[in-house]
Amino acid sequence: MTTPLLERISIWQLFVLVFLFQVGSAIVVGAGAADAKQDLWIAELMGCSIGLVLVLIYVYILRLKPGSSLYDILSVTFGRWLATLFAVLYILYFFYIAGRVLRDFTELLIIDVLPETPLEIVTLLFILTVIYMVYMGMEVLGRMSETFVPYFITFVLLITLFLIAGQDIKLENLLPVLGDGWDPVMKVVFPELITFPYGETVVLMVIMAHTTHPGYMPLTALLATILSGAVLSYHSGLMVAVLGGDMVARSTFPLLSVVREISIANFIERLDALVVFIMMVGIFVKVSLFFYGGLKGLEFLTRIPYRHFVLPCGLMVGFLSIIIAGNFAEHIEEGVEIVPVFLHVPFQIIIPVLMLAVLLIQRWRQRRVKRHGFRRTLQKWK
Repeated sequence: MTTPLLERISIWQLFVLVFLFQVGSAIVVGAGAADAKQDLWIAELMGCSIGLVLVLIYVYILRLKPGSSLYDILSVTFGRWLATLFAVLYILYFFYIAGRVLRDFTELLIIDVLPETPLEIVTLLFILTVIYMVYMGMEVLGRMSETFVPYFITFVLLITLFLIAGQDIKLENLLPVLGDGWDPVMKVVFPELITFPYGETVVLMVIMAHTTHPGYMPLTALLATILSGAVLSYHSGLMVAVLGGDMVARSTFPLLSVVREISIANFIERLDALVVFIMMVGIFVKVSLFFYGGLKGLEFLTRIPYRHFVLPCGLMVGFLSIIIAGNFAEHIEEGVEIVPVFLHVPFQIIIPVLMLAVLLIQRWRQRRVKRHGFRRTLQKWK
């Protein structure tokens, strides 16, 4: 299935989208801190290393079927009926994760920034913005991302500079390195840190075929993943160095707690807006891509342009994010104990690995048939 020219994004835009998507909420939430504690930065490095393998699987699958998206390849590998079933499941999965990610951001605002504002109002305003952006297409989202990424990086660096200036970084908080051995680190690496955020990159299989130079797509995705892993590992170490492992584990939004430690000359302080902006940009890209991934699945099944589904499905995702959990503690519990095992692992690991195996077998059979055909032709000539 060829991609309309309007929907194409540049290699740089793909790099920015992958980076913002993977950093997204992960830089603020501090996943895995409860078990890894002061070794969280090591766990992030290991998660990135294994996550690279997943991303490599995704891009290799796309290379085997150039110009095809996730749903097209499902049809090629599993046949019509099974592909339809998997497509429906992926649509539900993408919409569900979009709702969960949206809830992360709205909870941040409600808990720490706008405690008097109803959750429904914040959710509605955010999802309406996502609806408009997705309706305009991936090219517009790519332009928006490359516009905001310099501010994103600048604010991330400013936080570090302010912490250094205020002498808030205490490297002794990072000790002892691996004081409890490898077990706590490995416990959070799989499945939590592998699936969040690297395994979630599976949704980008819907848009990676939209690049103007597909040949550079694998390298771009891998470089963006390496940069994301480096940033997440660095900021995990930074949060532990400022707050300590126990405090990071107890904090709802560790990066927000870190920023609140900044106080320079009683003048530069209360920089919560930096964290809100960082998370808002990442969450906006992440929700938009998951939402778009689900919509493209509906387009694949119905052959109706996805823009016809944007408004009703967007409102559905917003409603889902509100009812997805009764409170933030329940939301986090589901995200740590249920979602990685029962949703992330099947959709991010099991199905893509099956797709790759089937594609490789098909490729081997095609080469074998060609080889036999060539031999028969030689025999006829003789």
